[in-house]
Amino acid sequence: PAAVTFPQVAMAQDARLMGTWNFVPQRSNFMPGPARYKSAKLTFSAAGEAVLEGTGADDKPVKVTYSEVLDGKPHPVAGMSDYDASALTKINDNSVSYIYTRRRNTVIVGSRFLSADGNTLTYSEKSYDARGKELSSATMVFAKPGFEMASATPAPAAAPAQQQQAAVITG
Repeated sequence: PAAVTFPQVAMAQDARLMGTWNFVPQRSNFMPGPARYKSAKLTFSAAGEAVLEGTGADDKPVKVTYSEVLDGKPHPVAGMSDYDASALTKINDNSVSYIYTRRRNTVIVGSRFLSADGNTLTYSEKSYDARGKELSSATMVFAKPGFEMASATPAPAAAPAQQQQAAVITG
């Protein structure tokens, strides 16, 4: 995901997301496995940029950069070969739905939820091939540094993020 200057930028509106979030693999689920990342940090800036950095399941470095523009329109993503654009839509103060596309074909549909206490960020998504066949599902949990995950509820089995996206959008 990359940016435009005038649409709603989530980070400018919600200071609760700003800063670094650590990937919590023991609270995350990937079906089928393995986990997509061995380690990851997600950082949101006041300017609306989000950066995911870490190590992928293949031991290669990962760095994905995008802008948190909540206008439901596709915006460029840098650093991820699986997709080249993302469209984010605000559902409510704690939830955002998203669609990642590659060459205008939907490859990931998901939602992001910020916990009421503001300490965990949970992504729930499904991935699809170019023909719309479901390939996998994932629930990825991120926590603010210092938050004790032992007290948090384990992630549920990965589920579809938005039923509205059940019919995969292509082209």
